[in-house]
Amino acid sequence: MLPTRQETVGPFSLRMSSQGEGDDVLLLHGFPETLQSWCAVAPLLSKRFRVHAFDWPAYGGSLRPDGFDDTPRQYAAVLLEVVRRLRRPHLVASDIGMLPALLVALEHPESVARVVAMSGQAFFRPQHTAWELAAMRMPLIGELLVHGFGRLAIRSALRR
Repeated sequence: MLPTRQETVGPFSLRMSSQGEGDDVLLLHGFPETLQSWCAVAPLLSKRFRVHAFDWPAYGGSLRPDGFDDTPRQYAAVLLEVVRRLRRPHLVASDIGMLPALLVALEHPESVARVVAMSGQAFFRPQHTAWELAAMRMPLIGELLVHGFGRLAIRSALRR
């Protein structure tokens, strides 16, 4: 498990983790994960870099501020607040972290060294999302699916 702390970053209360020394690398988790999804990668990268990760609002230990609407622009606003605290980080983005990382890099290129974007959709297209995965985004229902029926729901979604 990565060591974490709670920080206020702009208007956001985020659970964050940092370790290592060197150039900044910011790891951005996907859905329905938390910063702990990087627990195997972060220690390896921290041998050469200062590695940071945070939970997106409403994930893991981060709070969802009033009015937060889960759009790529809102996620990009969160990311930009974090990026501004670092020294021109390298962004490593997975899944839902990919589009906010690309938006920040395109709109604030001076703030980011480079972006590694992997395993994600450039745009959320609900018509192409299996109902099981869409249900995981719902409060309570998503938690029940992930913790109670996670394997069944994922297998069902992957069969499509």
